[in-house]
Amino acid sequence: MAAGMPTFPDDVPELTDGRVTLRAHRDSDVPRIVENCRDGETRRWLTLPQPYDEADAREFLAKIRSRWEDDAAHYWAIEFGGVYVGTINLHRRSPASRELGYNLHPDARGKGVMTGATRLVLRHAFDDLGLRTVTWQAARGNWGSRRIAWATGFTVDGTWPDQGIDGPGLPEDRWIGHASARGWTGRPGHPWWEPAVLEGSGLRLRPWRDDDIVYERDELSRSMVTDMQPAPADYSEWLLRRRERMADGEGVFWCIAEKATDKPLGYVQVRHLDIDFTLGNGELGYWLYPHARGRGVMSTAVDLVRQHAFAPRADLAGTHGLGLHRLQAGSDLANTASARVLRRSGFQCWGTERSVIARDDREPSDALNWELLATDDVDAQRVSPNIVPIIDRDGIRLRPWRDDDVSYLPDEVDEVAKRYMPLAAQVTKTSFAGWIARQRGFIDQGYVVSWCVADATTDAPLGNIAIFNIGDRTATSGEVGYWLLPAARGQGVLASALEAVVTHAFSPAEAGGLGLTRLFAETDLDNHASRSLLRGAGFRQWGQDRQAYTAADGRITDGAYFELLVTDARETQRSVLPPVLDFPDVRLRPLRRGDAAAVARTWAEPQVRRWLSIPQDDLEQRAEDHVARNRHVDITAHGSWWVICGSGEGDFAGMIGLQNFADGNAEAGYWLSAGARGQGLATHALDAVCSYAFMPAAKGGLGLRRLRLGVAVGNDASVAVAKRCDFEQIGRARSAELLGDGSVVDLLLFDRLAPGVH
Repeated sequence: MAAGMPTFPDDVPELTDGRVTLRAHRDSDVPRIVENCRDGETRRWLTLPQPYDEADAREFLAKIRSRWEDDAAHYWAIEFGGVYVGTINLHRRSPASRELGYNLHPDARGKGVMTGATRLVLRHAFDDLGLRTVTWQAARGNWGSRRIAWATGFTVDGTWPDQGIDGPGLPEDRWIGHASARGWTGRPGHPWWEPAVLEGSGLRLRPWRDDDIVYERDELSRSMVTDMQPAPADYSEWLLRRRERMADGEGVFWCIAEKATDKPLGYVQVRHLDIDFTLGNGELGYWLYPHARGRGVMSTAVDLVRQHAFAPRADLAGTHGLGLHRLQAGSDLANTASARVLRRSGFQCWGTERSVIARDDREPSDALNWELLATDDVDAQRVSPNIVPIIDRDGIRLRPWRDDDVSYLPDEVDEVAKRYMPLAAQVTKTSFAGWIARQRGFIDQGYVVSWCVADATTDAPLGNIAIFNIGDRTATSGEVGYWLLPAARGQGVLASALEAVVTHAFSPAEAGGLGLTRLFAETDLDNHASRSLLRGAGFRQWGQDRQAYTAADGRITDGAYFELLVTDARETQRSVLPPVLDFPDVRLRPLRRGDAAAVARTWAEPQVRRWLSIPQDDLEQRAEDHVARNRHVDITAHGSWWVICGSGEGDFAGMIGLQNFADGNAEAGYWLSAGARGQGLATHALDAVCSYAFMPAAKGGLGLRRLRLGVAVGNDASVAVAKRCDFEQIGRARSAELLGDGSVVDLLLFDRLAPGVH
């Protein structure tokens, strides 16, 4: 032995914390060394002679003496409770570094003995020996050794493949780590997470076990969650890796099991818990085996994890809550089921990342980003997907859209749709895939219920009707929108569909409806068919605004706004056709769509053009709009209009109407085609309208008390009609009437009171 080299046992420093003592080995330790080295767990991780006997123990003591005295390694016997319980050592690796090794007798395990011994050795290494680094290694899977290294402040740096030999002599991977003198506290540097057992609603979330190998061929999950779901051949490595990640403080990984059988149903994780910049955040991930889907399993599991994640964390062992303030999640845009789970759990989608998910076998896909804060009102934020029920009514069927419906759609948007619908509202073969994906997403978000309006016999699509913006203005309101394919228009399809949708919207949730209290709609002011449809369904027009509506063809037009409350007297609000008024000398009937051509011809007549001041450009379209606008009764808008016909006939001879209703008053107006003049039809028609207007409501009339009439100066025929019908001139409005030739004349004012009114 060279001069100045340490001697054994004299130079072995005794180290103690008052509970554990480290000292030089003695011959009296031999029996306990033999017991320890014959233990199965010891032999699992150390290459030892078999069988191990006293001679092997004495050879071990000789090795300790030799290595102490040449300073290759320092060994201490660990004494606890007055007896030898194990060995701990420092092997020289470089002038500034040594490697820690240890082994413990089975009867001392689980008592914190080795943790105390390791802290004593590390303090000695850093304070007395002046070492800068102490390294550590253990066989991958030796959790007892790793737990001690973690508890005493080691950092696990990684894994060396096939760098060791296990007890039976086979190659093994090795964990490697280090503790640095700089900043060493002897305490864990990060949490070692353990999956707490969480139970609720027939589920148990627990740690994965070695025998939890379950396999159902599930390409859907494996394509969405990549390495999160193992196959049987991969299970052992998969499980080991998750246990390593929990030991690293990176995340927590649960098995979702059925409480009654404890059989695995799926998986849930919270990870990214070790990122300094986002501490307090965790990322949620999950999957289910196919047989467990459709039962609300994952929603329950996520709720359990969410409560645990936001519960306070009491210690670094992670045996209580995770102490997080925010959970986040990501889902493939195509993974509808995952998005539904998150919405039901109160998560809110805050953005979309485009082409962010890359896989080997397909194009990159988009992802949705979700978050939930500990301070959020989870119950208020929960959203379940809307149900799109199948409704059969009047020869039509309202049903969900299907992918194969695309074959019924047009290649291009037709002119009517371009004129009255916003850009991209009318669906074509080209736009269908994107449109239906958006609709399904909105349905899942609880914003929309969208139906395909289909023929009840053939099931072929005719159009679409939807309630959207549900809860956008008030919690129980929704907006109605609709469109029809060209071939389905003019057949009353939308009227039936709207009736069904209103009924569903106002039906209570417990009866399968939406439980809404208000429906509203917006339409182009010139879209008389749409306005007529809404009025016919009982909607009330409450306003209009200018330059508010942009059509697909680029026109900017005025908009009309409608609403219907669940408390409204809907039947009395409906715009209905005016009644047929049959009198001995005249018949007054409602307008028909086919009357537009006759209206246009009459407006083109010189005499009519003079008194009505109707622009002559595009008369056919103006006439169609006029008929569509005035077919139904709308007291607050255009009033009530009839076609004047000969007695018992239906041919168009002119029009008469009542408008500008206010406080029991209304204004009459009329005109005849050239061929119908001189037969007394205007007089008979005005008399008939007066009779209907003054008839009490209880007898089917309007119950008005006064009618007004204005006639341009010079229109002697019309003045004569007014006087024959007992209208009295009550005044003259100067320069009040613009004529068709651009001139302005006075307007003669007449009125007539109901019988008995003075």
